[in-house]
Amino acid sequence: MIHRFIIFSLICTLFSHSINADSFQEKDMTSQSKDNYIISIQKELRTPHYRKDILPHNFSYFSHLVTFGTETNQPPVYLRSIIKLFSNMLKSSHYVNAYAFSGLLETLPEHLAPYFSFTESRAYITDSALYDATFVDRFKSTINTMLYAKFSNEYDSFRQDPNLFLKKISSNIVTVAQEEIIQEQLRQGIIRFLEVALGKLIWDPSAQEETWRLTKRIAEQLARFLEYNILDDVNDLDDLYW
Repeated sequence: MIHRFIIFSLICTLFSHSINADSFQEKDMTSQSKDNYIISIQKELRTPHYRKDILPHNFSYFSHLVTFGTETNQPPVYLRSIIKLFSNMLKSSHYVNAYAFSGLLETLPEHLAPYFSFTESRAYITDSALYDATFVDRFKSTINTMLYAKFSNEYDSFRQDPNLFLKKISSNIVTVAQEEIIQEQLRQGIIRFLEVALGKLIWDPSAQEETWRLTKRIAEQLARFLEYNILDDVNDLDDLYW
């Protein structure tokens, strides 16, 4: 079901685009049933030709799907499924064009950032520095602030029905914890995707100076993942550099 949802989203976003004029022509929705159309696109993405010859040079499907998720407020499970799908497909590629990868990195952090915005925790984060803190430090501070606010402002409710009061607090704590866990799952998926791509990068051997400039450019682009809190540990960034 998740893969069908991914492909349907792809249809909504990319109907007017073709990633390769010679290999992947635009399809006419009026000539096929919706189910057949979804199946045909799914088959295209999973063909060896796409994984080995198209994807290494063109990340447009991936980029547009991520953008679609952000613009339409898709849940984190949507982004996780896309990252996992393209990570697995990229493993079948023999190489990744460094120019194409750099082009993807140029705007990717901005499109991923909304998934790391702490929607549920924001009400209890009093110090902006906590957004850049580790999970443990941020979670501890967030829960302390939550408990203080609840007992300070709703003490009468606690006296009237302690059991119901504590159940509500427990539910709030679980919600905040789930947000942190989901973000960490997304973060690890993104790191794996970046590692797979970085491990397969190739450059034009005759363009030595341009290769060095592009290498530095990619390093600068990776650093922006830390700035957007998509990476929250400088050691992860260092591993990507290596």
